[in-house]
Amino acid sequence: MSSEILMAAPFDKTGIIDLKNEGTTRGSCAAVGSRLQLATNQIYVQIMQRPAKGQDGQWKNQQDAQEINKFGENGSFWSKRLSDNFSKYVPPSQMNDYLSEWSSASQRFDRAIQQDPWKGVYAWNYCGEAYGFLK
Repeated sequence: MSSEILMAAPFDKTGIIDLKNEGTTRGSCAAVGSRLQLATNQIYVQIMQRPAKGQDGQWKNQQDAQEINKFGENGSFWSKRLSDNFSKYVPPSQMNDYLSEWSSASQRFDRAIQQDPWKGVYAWNYCGEAYGFLK
């Protein structure tokens, strides 16, 4: 086993959320929430392009697309909440971890949603469960 693997930080199942400590997790989640709409916009387009059987099928696609759009919009609200309160929850020794995770998690998020925009949603779901805002 390589030393890089042994030294690697734990991540959620999407590989986007860094679980090393509260600073990295909160920073990852704040970054993902701030970018969530990039993923949900892609999903919105996919849903609207789904074949629909008649008016009811088109209506169902529109309902699903609106739901995913609203989900993405809520990401920025919760991202701000995670950021506004970070110093209350992140110890001073982890402040640099929190701040550096914004850039790192944003890059991981962008790479992941290029492959599959649902990975961004799954990462955000992890954050919602971890911080209690998606119950």
